Amino acid sequence: MTQGYWRCGFDNPEELLADYGWKAKVIQPGDDGAYFGRYTRKLPPRDVPNVERVFLVTAQRLPQ
Repeated sequence: MTQGYWRCGFDNPEELLADYGWKAKVIQPGDDGAYFGRYTRKLPPRDVPNVERVFLVTAQRLPQ
């Protein structure tokens, strides 16, 4: 298993990864499951435009 950290600019990582054959689960720091005991505030909902975002992504390659 490889692990990597990316810096990029797109709003819908699920859609981008699906285009390349991946099923992704995406959360933001502060969301349920991504609190880690340190994020004290939730980020704005994803449908709010023009907000810088951080995504935590896990993805599984779909069979071809």
